[in-house]
Amino acid sequence: MKYFDTFSEPGFHSAFLTTFSFNSSAFEGIVLSRLRAAGCRNIHVIADETMLNEAFLEFGIALRAGTYYNIVKERREGAFHPKIMLQLGRERARLIVTSANLTATGLAGNLELVS
Repeated sequence: MKYFDTFSEPGFHSAFLTTFSFNSSAFEGIVLSRLRAAGCRNIHVIADETMLNEAFLEFGIALRAGTYYNIVKERREGAFHPKIMLQLGRERARLIVTSANLTATGLAGNLELVS
C-alpha cells in the first residue's frame, strides 16, 4: 500500500497530522484533496515552526489553510519531528506512524516506513 492511498479511505470525519517538513502544494494536492473527497472535513496539521517558515518563504503561503484545514507552527528546543496521522470517524479510528513528511517526496517519492 502507498501512504498517499490511505487518505482516500472514507469513514473519517477528522484528521490530525504532524510533520517536520511541509510543502503546501504537495499537501493540498495529494493529502487534502483525497481527505476531502473521502468526506473528511475537520483537518489539522502541526508542523515544525522553522521548517514551515522556510517552506512558506520558498514555496509561498498555503492557499487553502484557514479555510479547508488548519495549520499550526510548533516550536520545540531542537526540532518538532514526529510524523503521525490520527483519523477519527463515527465507527472507527486509525493512528498511522510514519517516517514520511508532508512533502511531495515524503508522500510519493521516497521510500518511507508507514505503520
